[in-house]
Amino acid sequence: MRPEDLLSLWEGMANESGAGSSLIKRRIAPDAVIDLFASYIPSKRAPGMIIEVAAEISAAKQDLPECRGITFDREVTGPTDERRTIFRIHLDSTAQLEVFAILCADLLGIMISAQDPVAALEHGVRRLGAWQALFERVKKEGLSPEKQRGLFGELQILQSLLLTERHPLDAVFAWLGWEPANQDFKLGGLAIECKTTIAKRHAKAIISNEKQLDELPHELLVLAFVRLDESEAFGLSLPEQVRSLRSELELEAVALQELEMRLLQAGYIDSQASLYASPRYQVSSIQYFKIRDEFPRLTEANLPHGVGDIRYAIIPGDLNKFAIGDEEMRQIVRAGT
Repeated sequence: MRPEDLLSLWEGMANESGAGSSLIKRRIAPDAVIDLFASYIPSKRAPGMIIEVAAEISAAKQDLPECRGITFDREVTGPTDERRTIFRIHLDSTAQLEVFAILCADLLGIMISAQDPVAALEHGVRRLGAWQALFERVKKEGLSPEKQRGLFGELQILQSLLLTERHPLDAVFAWLGWEPANQDFKLGGLAIECKTTIAKRHAKAIISNEKQLDELPHELLVLAFVRLDESEAFGLSLPEQVRSLRSELELEAVALQELEMRLLQAGYIDSQASLYASPRYQVSSIQYFKIRDEFPRLTEANLPHGVGDIRYAIIPGDLNKFAIGDEEMRQIVRAGT
């Protein structure tokens, strides 16, 4: 179900003649393994959704996340032999209505795709936990073009390098680009900082702080520089890149689940995929550089006193003496350092 479908449902319920009723609900996805409803509380003008499961399902006992702007509650009801657990999720302020619709559509997609009620509820509760820190940060217009390219580049490194040389779980757990971390990948003593740009002769890598290229905390720090060409005929869109990665992990359930969580935390939401249908990218080149010796960079050790909030550019085309060949980089990844 798309966010716009939910918005239409909520609007229809808000316009119903029984506006004095305490709750209006409409079943959605009747083929799902658990009971799912769109809901609306007229007295509070609060759109929401309801999840109903048999009371004995273990996830029904899990703590619900707290998320400013959203009310979660749970109730066990019914006769002893037919007890049901009812989860209610409602929006407190319509100022966040469109983002709330994205959240609910994403949550529904996760639960509808589950094969049994226990998995559906467990995945749903876990997804809500991931949304806890995202709700106020997700924008209805989706990721910026710069963030789209950055995510595309990181997924390219994950798929073309880490997944080919390491176990899928190792590879996915190594991806930290969605965290406020200083590097995008961490594998044992190896750290990789990924920079992505549209290809041009003097393409630059933008360094946003003094820690991104500081090798001291690591056994080895590598800069991965991904150049992209925009190509509608031969390229991949960001959603196609995501689907390709998911397909590669389809037989690795745990790794796939971890990937889904990390995509969400990176701000990629399936219900917004249509926003990223264009542009389409073709990888022009991927270069690797070992951060060592006289590699040009600013770190805490060489930053002038009183200077802060730095942002600067380096030109990888001028750094050939620090370059690492593809095969050497693969050996480094296989070793972890």
